[in-house]
Amino acid sequence: MNANDYNPFKMLNNGENLPEEHKEKVLETINTLEFILGIADLFTLTQASINTEIAKEILSGGSTDSKE
Repeated sequence: MNANDYNPFKMLNNGENLPEEHKEKVLETINTLEFILGIADLFTLTQASINTEIAKEILSGGSTDSKE
């Protein structure tokens, strides 16, 4: 078995618990990915949506239907 074949999750099949350090690393990785995806969403999809709304407002002449 070389270093690339080592998979600590295979230990779970033998009834053994995953070591705490592996659990912590997995949770840290998941949290990091959630953070990165949140940032990516903010600067891509959300920003595109905001830009679209601004463009619609500018093209409509800035008229709004607010009752003030």
